[in-house]
Amino acid sequence: MLVVNKVDQLDSVARMESVLHRYPNAVPISARTGAGMDRLAIVVSDALSQSFRDVDVVTGVENGKLLAFLARHGEVLSKHFDDLQVTVHCRIAQKYLGRIEDLTVTITPHAPMPAAGAEQSADTIEDVA
Repeated sequence: MLVVNKVDQLDSVARMESVLHRYPNAVPISARTGAGMDRLAIVVSDALSQSFRDVDVVTGVENGKLLAFLARHGEVLSKHFDDLQVTVHCRIAQKYLGRIEDLTVTITPHAPMPAAGAEQSADTIEDVA
């Protein structure tokens, strides 16, 4: 990511156009005036979120080590307990998902919850978000 600062001090628009022609993904800003900061925030957010995954991790309820790992390295959005298993919906960096080597763990992309009005057992859901 290339951020070009001090655009408020440029002596000509042509100079900035030249830089953007050579580096079309550059983000021109002025830290002094705040120009371009909104776009910079969006670009940084997009770059950071590209490596994150929204997943469901299914494991045994006794797997405290994995549950702690998910809480430490990701954002746990909810937990669903069913008998001896727990499904953890979390948002976590891909690099940490790659470190889960337990063959008894199932990791799948998160499926959205059913639409409003669909039946759901309230005693098996624990929202932690």
